[in-house]
Amino acid sequence: QPAAKPERLATGMPSCEIVDRVEELARYEHEWDQLAVASGQPSCRPAWLRCWWNARCARADRPARALRVAVVTDAGRLLAILPMFLVDRTALLPDMRMLGEGQFWNGGPLLSPQAPPDVLGLLARTLTESRPRPARLIFAHVPREAPWPQELARPWRGRVWLRPGGYDEALVIAGAPSYA
Repeated sequence: QPAAKPERLATGMPSCEIVDRVEELARYEHEWDQLAVASGQPSCRPAWLRCWWNARCARADRPARALRVAVVTDAGRLLAILPMFLVDRTALLPDMRMLGEGQFWNGGPLLSPQAPPDVLGLLARTLTESRPRPARLIFAHVPREAPWPQELARPWRGRVWLRPGGYDEALVIAGAPSYA
């Protein structure tokens, strides 16, 4: 007999927002930490990523870099989080990357078992609407069998590039965002 799906606890429509200030993330930290641990991605824990952001994005870099954490909530509960940043917000075609890149074994989106099936699409659409709009989403060390890259790429009229191997050195979602 198949395992029962987790019951949706939410009462309304999920909403997604981009958080661009570290201090605004504090309200999500407890649930975020639980999601990272439950999903086996300890390097995506908020304390680690906050330290990385503060150390890696030194004062000289801050005018160019921009925090972009996509957060999905429903009735005040955290359903999904995708911790990203813009490498150079002044670039004509800015790249968006995972927080912690190059220092931690990067993961991907953190999803609650109560998240709706279309949560990745909601995350991606919100990223495409952020300003400045990223030209590419770049992830490092993505497991080849990970199901989320194709779903995250749907709102982008572009391509997903994967390097061969058990873990890809890079995963790139590129192209013009679709608004349909």
